[in-house]
Amino acid sequence: LLRVFEWMGKRKTIIFGRGKFGVFLHIQMLCRGLDNVVAYCDNDIEEQEVTLYGVPVIAPQKAVKMYKEAVFIIASKYHSEEMKKQLVFLGVNENSIISYTAGADMRLLGSK
Repeated sequence: LLRVFEWMGKRKTIIFGRGKFGVFLHIQMLCRGLDNVVAYCDNDIEEQEVTLYGVPVIAPQKAVKMYKEAVFIIASKYHSEEMKKQLVFLGVNENSIISYTAGADMRLLGSK
């Protein structure tokens, strides 16, 4: 978590994934006075066009288009590689993407 905070610095940040990890990450940021999250993005249409902790949830394509200078934190344990490939395909530089998985790999725990 601290590595992610250090990496993003004061740059505008988008959390890719508005599930448990994305929300946890955002709450931790807010508790530390880090308010640089400008949006969540999510592929699930039912999760889009709402506001979560004061920021909009939008489609990845829209996030990339609206926030060209932002960095992306992928908040997923199982789909982070696919999500990263999607962002790169949409034109995001790999150096502007980091993954947050809460420090655990569920495959090692024998559950999915």
